[in-house]
Amino acid sequence: MRMNRKSQRPVTMRDVACAAGVAQSTVSRALSNAREIPVATRDRVRAAVLSLGYRPNPFVAAFTAQVRNYRRTPRGAAIAMLDCAMRGGEAVH
Repeated sequence: MRMNRKSQRPVTMRDVACAAGVAQSTVSRALSNAREIPVATRDRVRAAVLSLGYRPNPFVAAFTAQVRNYRRTPRGAAIAMLDCAMRGGEAVH
């Protein structure tokens, strides 16, 4: 895994987003070949990935998938609704 030159930490999706001039969500969608991302933007993101040496962290990906799947269960939905109510109606996704 390549390190960020400035801080000697692994290159993150945030670093790629800054280099490509897009949001982190756009980087995620571009790397998964989402149709709603223009080809020019995908190319810019891929160029930033190659130049920075970004590699997705499989542990983070697995954790994110687990959280996403948990929210789809009845228990996860109930907890999300309670959390929303406790925050005064602000939806957190």
